[in-house]
Amino acid sequence: MNSELKISLLTSDSDFFAMEKEWNGLLQKSSADTIFLTWEWVSSWWKIHKKSNQQLFTLFIKEGNELIGIAPLYCSKVRFLTLLTAKRLDYIGFGTLDSEYMDFIIEKDKEKEVLTAVFNYLKQYESKWDVLYLNEMPESAVTLPLLSPLAAENGYGILETRHECSSVQLPGDWDTYLATMDSKFRYQLRHSTKRLEEGHTVEFGYCTSENKLADDLESLYKLHQKHWIGKDIEGSFINKQRQSFYYEISRLFLSKGWLRLFGLKVDGEYKAQQFSFEYAGKIFSLQEGYDPDWKKKRVGQVLRGYVFRDIISRGLTEYDFLGGISPHKKTWEAKAKYSVNLRISRQSFKTKLFLEIPVIVKKVRLAIKGLLPSRLVKLRRDYKDRQYKDNLKKRVNQQESTDAGE
Repeated sequence: MNSELKISLLTSDSDFFAMEKEWNGLLQKSSADTIFLTWEWVSSWWKIHKKSNQQLFTLFIKEGNELIGIAPLYCSKVRFLTLLTAKRLDYIGFGTLDSEYMDFIIEKDKEKEVLTAVFNYLKQYESKWDVLYLNEMPESAVTLPLLSPLAAENGYGILETRHECSSVQLPGDWDTYLATMDSKFRYQLRHSTKRLEEGHTVEFGYCTSENKLADDLESLYKLHQKHWIGKDIEGSFINKQRQSFYYEISRLFLSKGWLRLFGLKVDGEYKAQQFSFEYAGKIFSLQEGYDPDWKKKRVGQVLRGYVFRDIISRGLTEYDFLGGISPHKKTWEAKAKYSVNLRISRQSFKTKLFLEIPVIVKKVRLAIKGLLPSRLVKLRRDYKDRQYKDNLKKRVNQQESTDAGE
């Protein structure tokens, strides 16, 4: 281990929850400064989503008395083949489809020495882990080109995959931005906005008061669920745990001035909302909801138009759609970028077994499926679809009963 650097392992929740000042201070000095790595985000995620088989595995790297690096990880003990247990390391925040742009938090220009020290630690204490998953890393991360070589030097297995994200680089004024759009979509946006404004009382804004926060979030949940359940998809907020997480981060982000819970009221009622954050001159759009009964009025499109006009007028530089790129996002001039998932694994027999079993099971299932008559495959698929819809209906009814009793 590098003699100039000292590494300590933090496993205590209480110590972690007291780290706000040091954590955010280092984040602001790093190249990885994104809202999903703030202490507010990771501590809220851990507070709400931690499971009984999970424990913090967060490394703090100091040079003398100065904190210069954080490996924001947690460890899950995963049972497989009944009797075996694998120890899986992940970034804090990964596992619920909410967090993006994960990374190590390291003071600028010290990435190589800190990561070298981290891998030396992992090598020395291999009994503490089996697989390290570094998911949702932006392709632009300074640390990314360093990780695979360091893993290879230490004899670890490496698997890298990539997936698309998307964002819009914003010009200096609204008219310039409109001019970049396809003419048909530009006309549609203007026409939909004008028609809604002329036929109704339209209000646009975002939540600025904690007194209104709970009601505004509840409205978002209902609009989001109404839209997706109408498509026989459960939606993000059927899960009460996720609702609790969103309230927790909203409360903290509101106090920091980062929350942008945008809303479009039509005749006094929310018809579309967007759950976003403003951080470091950018908007990150995480969730949204709109009333499907107002689909023909394009209330979701009108709201996004208001949002873009607002953030451009205030000099923001980027609107980040986060995961995925779709034709809808492209109409707003979103361009693709990539996030990287990196899996680093020890070369033990147990680890190889843990990683290969899901692959083998999938191949066997596909082989069996290929041998079955197409009619039987269709009957099975239809049966599973009916099961899913029945279970979804039960979950919705349970949630409605719970909400009515609160």
